[in-house]
Amino acid sequence: MQNKIIKSIKSSFCIDDEYARDMLKLCVKSLATDTATGFTLLDPPRLRCEQIYYKYYGVQPGRLQYAVLPMIPLIVANKKTRELFPDELLGIVRMYNGNVKTFDIQMAFQLAAFSYSAMLRNQKLDLDKLIEGMRRILLDYGERPASASDIIAFEKSRIYAIQKVDRLSRKDREGISEKSPIDGLMQVLYQLFIEDSEEADPELVTLKSLFAGALGMSTALKEESAFIKSLCEYVYKLREGLVKKERFGEADCDPRRFVALKAGECIEDPILGRICAKSIRMDGDILRISIDTKSGEYIFKFKKKQ
Repeated sequence: MQNKIIKSIKSSFCIDDEYARDMLKLCVKSLATDTATGFTLLDPPRLRCEQIYYKYYGVQPGRLQYAVLPMIPLIVANKKTRELFPDELLGIVRMYNGNVKTFDIQMAFQLAAFSYSAMLRNQKLDLDKLIEGMRRILLDYGERPASASDIIAFEKSRIYAIQKVDRLSRKDREGISEKSPIDGLMQVLYQLFIEDSEEADPELVTLKSLFAGALGMSTALKEESAFIKSLCEYVYKLREGLVKKERFGEADCDPRRFVALKAGECIEDPILGRICAKSIRMDGDILRISIDTKSGEYIFKFKKKQ
């Protein structure tokens, strides 16, 4: 089981879209252990700081819209299916500029976590049994929000999810084509269990690859760096309770302080750990600082003030 789980995590990195792959890495790095429940959660302060840093060293942001990508490390890092905590939900919504519904994320996460667990247990999983289990989850959903307005939004998402599961059952591909977390999950399940096709959306490719790995399907690993390997093993250890990660808390996460570094100088950083400045050079009005870290080399770019 260990090899199967780690392989499925590695498979989720099998995407050509660099931005989506980087966001998946940031989500894995932002996992933490909830001391009260023992669950692995997505730590919003850490994710927010990771995204701030990424603006200085990463590629041009792509368009992510299904909100399934942050679910992937959470699904794998928890043995038991659970609900997302409010701050996790808010962190994911912010990651998508508020263009997804909170309870759609919650429903999709529950169904995706259940699906992954079922696939790990049975590589010859029957779609009808999977659909039966998803319906049961949606119909027996116990927890309800406290406020009246949230209850209405919650019920709308729950009914929406039931409708989409029914359309998957009827093999109605057009009926699960909206740009929502629930539809995204249904599209992936359709391709895995009914009719496969080449998926273009990077988030759905990531989820599809995770599920394919759990089902024992072969996937061509495009990135097997030491860092990716360590990330996958780290997620597995969180799942098994072999390691615990403290929540990030409050810290100064402003990479602009790197501008004061000199070549060869090393400092401790709350996000990247111990970092050393390898080289510093001006390229037009852009200051490029090459930083060496435990997770690899980063080139931070700072635009000179006019």
